[in-house]
Amino acid sequence: MEYENLRPLGIGEILDSALRIYRARFGALVAAVAFVVVPLHLVQFLFQISQPNTHIVRSQGQAFQSTGPSAGTTLALLVVTVLVSLFTTALAQAASMRIIADQYLGTETSWSASLRGALRQFRSLLWVAILAGLSWIVGGFMCVIPGVFAYVLFSVSVPALLMEGCKGTKALGRSRTLVIGRWWPTFAALLVIFLLTFVVTSLASAVVGGATIFTRGVSSSTGVRAMQAAITTLISVFTTPMTAAVATVIYFDLRVRKEGFDIALMAQRLEPVAAPTAPPGGSISPRPAAPATDLSWSAPATWPAPTAAPPPVRSPWADAPPPVITPDSPPAISQPPDGPPSDGLPPPPPPA
Repeated sequence: MEYENLRPLGIGEILDSALRIYRARFGALVAAVAFVVVPLHLVQFLFQISQPNTHIVRSQGQAFQSTGPSAGTTLALLVVTVLVSLFTTALAQAASMRIIADQYLGTETSWSASLRGALRQFRSLLWVAILAGLSWIVGGFMCVIPGVFAYVLFSVSVPALLMEGCKGTKALGRSRTLVIGRWWPTFAALLVIFLLTFVVTSLASAVVGGATIFTRGVSSSTGVRAMQAAITTLISVFTTPMTAAVATVIYFDLRVRKEGFDIALMAQRLEPVAAPTAPPGGSISPRPAAPATDLSWSAPATWPAPTAAPPPVRSPWADAPPPVITPDSPPAISQPPDGPPSDGLPPPPPPA
Protein backbone atom coordinates (compact mmCIF):
# COMPACT_ATOMS: atom_id res chain seq x y z
CA MET A 1 0.00 0.00 0.00
CA GLU A 2 1.14 3.51 -0.71
CA TYR A 3 2.33 5.46 2.30
CA GLU A 4 -0.06 8.37 1.65
CA ASN A 5 -3.00 6.01 2.27
CA LEU A 6 -1.92 5.71 5.90
CA ARG A 7 -4.64 8.04 7.20
CA PRO A 8 -7.96 7.82 9.05
CA LEU A 9 -10.26 5.51 7.09
CA GLY A 10 -13.98 4.98 6.97
CA ILE A 11 -15.59 1.56 7.30
CA GLY A 12 -15.76 1.06 3.55
CA GLU A 13 -12.16 2.19 3.12
CA ILE A 14 -11.03 -0.23 5.83
CA LEU A 15 -12.68 -3.13 4.03
CA ASP A 16 -11.38 -1.97 0.67
CA SER A 17 -7.80 -1.65 1.96
CA ALA A 18 -7.98 -5.08 3.60
CA LEU A 19 -9.28 -6.75 0.43
CA ARG A 20 -6.66 -5.04 -1.75
CA ILE A 21 -3.88 -6.29 0.51
CA TYR A 22 -5.51 -9.73 0.54
CA ARG A 23 -5.47 -9.84 -3.26
CA ALA A 24 -1.95 -8.41 -3.52
CA ARG A 25 -0.42 -11.01 -1.16
CA PHE A 26 -2.87 -13.84 -1.80
CA GLY A 27 -0.19 -16.43 -2.55
CA ALA A 28 1.90 -15.69 0.54
CA LEU A 29 -1.15 -15.59 2.81
CA VAL A 30 -2.56 -18.87 1.54
CA ALA A 31 0.85 -20.55 1.80
CA ALA A 32 1.38 -19.40 5.39
CA VAL A 33 -2.08 -20.50 6.54
CA ALA A 34 -2.06 -23.77 4.61
CA PHE A 35 1.32 -24.73 6.09
CA VAL A 36 -0.30 -24.66 9.54
CA VAL A 37 -3.89 -25.65 8.88
CA VAL A 38 -3.58 -28.56 6.46
CA PRO A 39 -1.41 -30.91 8.60
CA LEU A 40 -3.45 -30.36 11.76
CA HIS A 41 -6.77 -30.80 9.98
CA LEU A 42 -5.40 -33.97 8.43
CA VAL A 43 -4.54 -35.33 11.87
CA GLN A 44 -8.02 -34.43 13.07
CA PHE A 45 -9.59 -36.20 10.09
CA LEU A 46 -7.53 -39.36 10.63
CA PHE A 47 -8.54 -39.37 14.28
CA GLN A 48 -12.21 -39.15 13.33
CA ILE A 49 -12.20 -41.99 10.81
CA SER A 50 -10.24 -44.21 13.19
CA GLN A 51 -13.17 -44.33 15.61
CA PRO A 52 -15.69 -47.22 15.29
CA ASN A 53 -19.11 -46.41 13.91
CA THR A 54 -21.00 -48.61 16.41
CA HIS A 55 -21.02 -49.01 20.16
CA ILE A 56 -23.05 -50.90 22.75
CA VAL A 57 -25.77 -49.13 24.75
CA ARG A 58 -27.25 -50.84 27.83
CA SER A 59 -30.79 -49.97 28.88
CA GLN A 60 -32.76 -51.80 31.62
CA GLY A 61 -30.33 -54.67 31.68
CA GLN A 62 -30.45 -55.23 27.94
CA ALA A 63 -27.74 -54.45 25.42
CA PHE A 64 -28.50 -52.62 22.21
CA GLN A 65 -26.23 -51.82 19.30
CA SER A 66 -26.25 -48.16 18.43
CA THR A 67 -24.61 -46.46 15.48
CA GLY A 68 -22.47 -43.37 15.81
CA PRO A 69 -19.73 -42.46 18.25
CA SER A 70 -20.13 -42.87 21.97
CA ALA A 71 -20.41 -39.98 24.41
CA GLY A 72 -16.74 -40.32 25.43
CA THR A 73 -15.62 -40.28 21.81
CA THR A 74 -17.75 -37.25 21.10
CA LEU A 75 -16.28 -35.42 24.08
CA ALA A 76 -12.74 -36.33 23.04
CA LEU A 77 -13.40 -35.17 19.49
CA LEU A 78 -14.80 -31.91 20.82
CA VAL A 79 -11.71 -31.28 22.97
CA VAL A 80 -9.36 -32.12 20.10
CA THR A 81 -11.32 -29.89 17.74
CA VAL A 82 -11.21 -26.95 20.14
CA LEU A 83 -7.47 -27.35 20.77
CA VAL A 84 -6.66 -27.74 17.08
CA SER A 85 -8.78 -24.72 16.21
CA LEU A 86 -7.11 -22.67 18.95
CA PHE A 87 -3.58 -23.60 17.86
CA THR A 88 -4.16 -23.20 14.14
CA THR A 89 -6.12 -19.96 14.47
CA ALA A 90 -3.53 -18.29 16.70
CA LEU A 91 -0.57 -19.29 14.54
CA ALA A 92 -2.23 -18.73 11.17
CA GLN A 93 -3.61 -15.34 12.17
CA ALA A 94 -0.23 -14.21 13.50
CA ALA A 95 1.56 -15.23 10.29
CA SER A 96 -1.10 -13.54 8.17
CA MET A 97 -1.05 -10.34 10.23
CA ARG A 98 2.71 -10.04 9.90
CA ILE A 99 2.47 -10.25 6.09
CA ILE A 100 -0.44 -7.80 6.01
CA ALA A 101 1.16 -5.28 8.39
CA ASP A 102 4.40 -5.16 6.42
CA GLN A 103 2.49 -4.77 3.16
CA TYR A 104 0.38 -1.99 4.68
CA LEU A 105 3.53 -0.12 5.69
CA GLY A 106 5.13 -0.50 2.27
CA THR A 107 7.38 -3.55 2.67
CA GLU A 108 7.07 -7.23 1.79
CA THR A 109 7.70 -10.28 3.95
CA SER A 110 7.81 -13.84 2.69
CA TRP A 111 5.38 -16.35 4.12
CA SER A 112 8.22 -18.42 5.60
CA ALA A 113 9.71 -15.41 7.42
CA SER A 114 6.31 -14.42 8.80
CA LEU A 115 5.68 -17.96 9.96
CA ARG A 116 9.06 -18.12 11.73
CA GLY A 117 8.26 -14.84 13.48
CA ALA A 118 4.90 -16.21 14.60
CA LEU A 119 6.51 -19.40 15.92
CA ARG A 120 8.97 -17.35 18.00
CA GLN A 121 6.00 -15.68 19.70
CA PHE A 122 3.77 -18.74 19.79
CA ARG A 123 3.51 -19.00 23.58
CA SER A 124 2.53 -15.36 23.92
CA LEU A 125 0.07 -15.74 21.04
CA LEU A 126 -1.49 -18.79 22.63
CA TRP A 127 -1.81 -17.05 26.00
CA VAL A 128 -3.46 -14.00 24.46
CA ALA A 129 -5.82 -16.24 22.48
CA ILE A 130 -6.79 -18.15 25.65
CA LEU A 131 -7.43 -14.95 27.63
CA ALA A 132 -9.49 -13.42 24.83
CA GLY A 133 -11.41 -16.67 24.33
CA LEU A 134 -12.23 -16.90 28.03
CA SER A 135 -13.56 -13.35 27.99
CA TRP A 136 -15.77 -14.21 25.02
CA ILE A 137 -17.04 -17.40 26.69
CA VAL A 138 -17.76 -15.67 30.00
CA GLY A 139 -19.54 -12.86 28.20
CA GLY A 140 -21.51 -15.36 26.15
CA PHE A 141 -22.69 -17.21 29.26
CA MET A 142 -23.77 -13.94 30.87
CA CYS A 143 -25.56 -12.88 27.72
CA VAL A 144 -24.82 -12.68 24.04
CA ILE A 145 -24.30 -8.92 24.13
CA PRO A 146 -21.40 -8.96 26.68
CA GLY A 147 -19.71 -11.66 24.63
CA VAL A 148 -19.97 -9.58 21.45
CA PHE A 149 -18.74 -6.51 23.33
CA ALA A 150 -15.69 -8.41 24.62
CA TYR A 151 -14.96 -9.84 21.17
CA VAL A 152 -14.87 -6.37 19.59
CA LEU A 153 -13.02 -4.86 22.55
CA PHE A 154 -10.14 -7.34 22.27
CA SER A 155 -10.18 -7.72 18.48
CA VAL A 156 -6.79 -6.01 17.97
CA SER A 157 -4.93 -7.69 20.82
CA VAL A 158 -2.94 -9.95 18.46
CA PRO A 159 -1.77 -7.03 16.26
CA ALA A 160 -0.77 -5.19 19.44
CA LEU A 161 1.30 -8.22 20.46
CA LEU A 162 2.99 -8.53 17.07
CA MET A 163 3.60 -4.82 16.40
CA GLU A 164 4.31 -3.50 19.91
CA GLY A 165 5.41 -6.56 21.89
CA CYS A 166 2.53 -6.36 24.40
CA LYS A 167 2.01 -9.73 26.08
CA GLY A 168 -0.81 -11.34 28.01
CA THR A 169 -3.13 -8.93 29.74
CA LYS A 170 -1.10 -5.97 28.42
CA ALA A 171 -2.13 -6.92 24.88
CA LEU A 172 -5.77 -7.06 25.95
CA GLY A 173 -5.43 -3.72 27.73
CA ARG A 174 -3.77 -2.18 24.70
CA SER A 175 -6.62 -3.39 22.49
CA ARG A 176 -9.16 -1.99 24.92
CA THR A 177 -7.41 1.41 24.94
CA LEU A 178 -7.48 1.60 21.15
CA VAL A 179 -11.05 0.38 20.64
CA ILE A 180 -12.71 2.48 23.37
CA GLY A 181 -14.33 5.43 21.66
CA ARG A 182 -14.35 3.59 18.29
CA TRP A 183 -16.30 0.50 19.33
CA TRP A 184 -19.20 0.91 16.93
CA PRO A 185 -17.11 1.48 13.77
CA THR A 186 -14.91 -1.46 14.76
CA PHE A 187 -17.99 -3.60 15.33
CA ALA A 188 -19.41 -2.60 11.94
CA ALA A 189 -16.22 -3.53 10.06
CA LEU A 190 -15.92 -6.87 11.87
CA LEU A 191 -19.62 -7.58 11.29
CA VAL A 192 -19.27 -7.08 7.54
CA ILE A 193 -16.31 -9.44 7.28
CA PHE A 194 -18.12 -11.95 9.51
CA LEU A 195 -21.13 -11.91 7.19
CA LEU A 196 -18.87 -12.33 4.19
CA THR A 197 -17.13 -15.37 5.65
CA PHE A 198 -20.49 -16.72 6.79
CA VAL A 199 -21.77 -16.59 3.20
CA VAL A 200 -18.67 -18.42 1.96
CA THR A 201 -19.03 -21.06 4.67
CA SER A 202 -22.73 -21.51 3.94
CA LEU A 203 -22.05 -22.04 0.25
CA ALA A 204 -19.41 -24.62 1.05
CA SER A 205 -21.77 -26.38 3.46
CA ALA A 206 -24.39 -26.46 0.73
CA VAL A 207 -21.89 -28.18 -1.54
CA VAL A 208 -21.18 -30.78 1.16
CA GLY A 209 -24.91 -31.29 1.71
CA GLY A 210 -25.47 -31.80 -1.98
CA ALA A 211 -22.67 -34.34 -2.10
CA THR A 212 -24.21 -36.16 0.88
CA ILE A 213 -27.59 -36.33 -0.82
CA PHE A 214 -25.95 -37.49 -4.01
CA THR A 215 -24.37 -40.38 -2.11
CA ARG A 216 -27.82 -41.27 -0.70
CA GLY A 217 -27.19 -39.92 2.75
CA VAL A 218 -24.28 -42.13 3.61
CA SER A 219 -22.83 -39.39 5.80
CA SER A 220 -20.57 -41.79 7.71
CA SER A 221 -18.70 -42.96 4.64
CA THR A 222 -15.02 -42.13 4.44
CA GLY A 223 -15.42 -40.35 1.12
CA VAL A 224 -18.01 -37.89 2.40
CA ARG A 225 -15.98 -37.29 5.55
CA ALA A 226 -12.91 -36.61 3.46
CA MET A 227 -14.89 -34.13 1.36
CA GLN A 228 -16.16 -32.40 4.48
CA ALA A 229 -12.64 -32.15 5.92
CA ALA A 230 -11.22 -30.84 2.64
CA ILE A 231 -13.88 -28.13 2.30
CA THR A 232 -13.47 -27.13 5.94
CA THR A 233 -9.74 -26.82 5.42
CA LEU A 234 -10.18 -24.71 2.27
CA ILE A 235 -12.62 -22.42 4.06
CA SER A 236 -10.12 -21.89 6.86
CA VAL A 237 -7.25 -21.29 4.41
CA PHE A 238 -9.17 -18.64 2.46
CA THR A 239 -11.10 -16.87 5.23
CA THR A 240 -8.43 -16.68 7.97
CA PRO A 241 -6.23 -14.21 6.06
CA MET A 242 -9.28 -12.13 5.18
CA THR A 243 -10.30 -11.73 8.81
CA ALA A 244 -6.69 -11.04 9.80
CA ALA A 245 -6.44 -8.33 7.11
CA VAL A 246 -9.48 -6.49 8.44
CA ALA A 247 -8.24 -6.68 12.05
CA THR A 248 -4.78 -5.42 11.06
CA VAL A 249 -6.11 -2.46 9.07
CA ILE A 250 -8.44 -1.59 11.97
CA TYR A 251 -5.44 -1.64 14.32
CA PHE A 252 -3.47 0.82 12.19
CA ASP A 253 -6.52 3.02 11.67
CA LEU A 254 -7.07 3.26 15.43
CA ARG A 255 -3.43 4.20 16.00
CA VAL A 256 -3.58 6.85 13.28
CA ARG A 257 -6.72 8.37 14.80
CA LYS A 258 -5.68 8.30 18.43
CA GLU A 259 -1.88 8.54 18.38
CA GLY A 260 -0.94 10.18 15.09
CA PHE A 261 0.82 7.04 13.95
CA ASP A 262 1.11 8.35 10.39
CA ILE A 263 2.88 11.52 11.55
CA ALA A 264 5.22 9.57 13.83
CA LEU A 265 6.06 7.17 11.03
CA MET A 266 6.75 10.02 8.62
CA ALA A 267 9.02 11.70 11.17
CA GLN A 268 10.86 8.43 11.68
CA ARG A 269 11.44 8.03 7.95
CA LEU A 270 12.66 11.62 7.63
CA GLU A 271 14.95 11.35 10.65
CA PRO A 272 18.66 11.76 9.73
CA VAL A 273 20.94 8.82 10.14
CA ALA A 274 22.50 8.85 13.59
CA ALA A 275 26.26 8.80 14.06
CA PRO A 276 27.74 5.38 14.85
CA THR A 277 28.03 4.60 18.51
CA ALA A 278 30.82 2.75 20.22
CA PRO A 279 30.18 -0.91 21.05
CA PRO A 280 30.00 -1.86 24.74
CA GLY A 281 33.47 -1.86 26.23
CA GLY A 282 35.14 -0.51 23.10
CA SER A 283 35.65 2.58 21.04
CA ILE A 284 35.20 3.58 17.45
CA SER A 285 38.49 3.51 15.58
CA PRO A 286 39.13 6.69 13.58
CA ARG A 287 39.05 6.54 9.85
CA PRO A 288 42.58 6.06 8.44
CA ALA A 289 44.08 9.24 6.97
CA ALA A 290 44.34 9.45 3.22
CA PRO A 291 47.90 9.21 1.84
CA ALA A 292 49.58 12.56 1.08
CA THR A 293 49.59 13.55 -2.58
CA ASP A 294 52.78 15.04 -4.09
CA LEU A 295 51.72 18.20 -5.96
CA SER A 296 55.26 19.24 -7.07
CA TRP A 297 56.08 19.45 -10.80
CA SER A 298 59.33 19.29 -12.67
CA ALA A 299 59.98 20.13 -16.30
CA PRO A 300 60.88 17.30 -18.66
CA ALA A 301 64.59 16.75 -19.27
CA THR A 302 64.25 17.63 -22.97
CA TRP A 303 63.11 21.17 -22.27
CA PRO A 304 65.82 23.96 -22.58
CA ALA A 305 67.21 25.45 -19.42
CA PRO A 306 65.62 28.75 -18.45
CA THR A 307 67.68 31.90 -19.26
CA ALA A 308 68.92 34.20 -16.53
CA ALA A 309 66.78 37.19 -15.70
CA PRO A 310 68.14 40.58 -17.06
CA PRO A 311 69.65 42.98 -14.50
CA PRO A 312 67.30 45.59 -13.11
CA VAL A 313 67.25 48.99 -14.90
CA ARG A 314 68.63 51.79 -12.71
CA SER A 315 66.68 55.03 -12.73
CA PRO A 316 68.68 58.14 -13.78
CA TRP A 317 67.11 59.99 -10.91
CA ALA A 318 68.70 57.78 -8.32
CA ASP A 319 72.01 59.83 -8.10
CA ALA A 320 70.55 63.36 -8.64
CA PRO A 321 71.07 65.74 -5.68
CA PRO A 322 67.96 67.00 -4.01
CA PRO A 323 66.87 70.47 -5.16
CA VAL A 324 67.72 73.47 -2.96
CA ILE A 325 64.87 75.88 -2.54
CA THR A 326 65.33 79.27 -0.78
CA PRO A 327 62.62 81.74 0.09
CA ASP A 328 64.02 84.40 -2.31
CA SER A 329 64.46 82.22 -5.33
CA PRO A 330 61.70 81.02 -7.56
CA PRO A 331 60.98 77.39 -7.44
CA ALA A 332 63.25 75.45 -9.66
CA ILE A 333 62.36 72.42 -11.52
CA SER A 334 64.74 69.69 -10.72
CA GLN A 335 65.96 67.81 -13.70
CA PRO A 336 68.25 64.92 -14.15
CA PRO A 337 71.84 65.58 -15.11
CA ASP A 338 72.42 65.83 -18.87
CA GLY A 339 68.81 65.24 -19.57
CA PRO A 340 65.52 66.96 -20.26
CA PRO A 341 63.20 67.93 -17.46
CA SER A 342 60.98 65.32 -16.08
CA ASP A 343 57.87 66.79 -17.60
CA GLY A 344 59.27 66.83 -21.13
CA LEU A 345 58.96 70.69 -21.56
CA PRO A 346 61.86 73.01 -22.66
CA PRO A 347 63.74 74.76 -19.87
CA PRO A 348 62.37 78.16 -18.80
CA PRO A 349 64.27 81.31 -19.84
CA PRO A 350 66.72 82.77 -17.33
CA PRO A 351 65.34 85.50 -15.11
CA ALA A 352 65.95 89.13 -16.21
